[in-house]
Amino acid sequence: MSAHSWELGEKRNVWMEVIKVSPRGYCYGVVDALQVVQQAVKDTRVPRPIHILGQIIHNRHAVEALVALGVITLDGPDRCLNR
Repeated sequence: MSAHSWELGEKRNVWMEVIKVSPRGYCYGVVDALQVVQQAVKDTRVPRPIHILGQIIHNRHAVEALVALGVITLDGPDRCLNR
């Protein structure tokens, strides 16, 4: 399958070239933040549960993967821990 394809444009009389960018990835800051969280999950010396302040990524699948690892995101009204 080619990375290039031709699709009919919005006006229905103009064809435009669509170039699919692959692989699509995250910005460096997001990659770094995910690596820090993954290292914390692997490090048994880090107290549990692991909390992060605010969403570090806005990708549903990546967020679900963090939840599966036991990471708790504090965001919105939940930004403060009640102790």
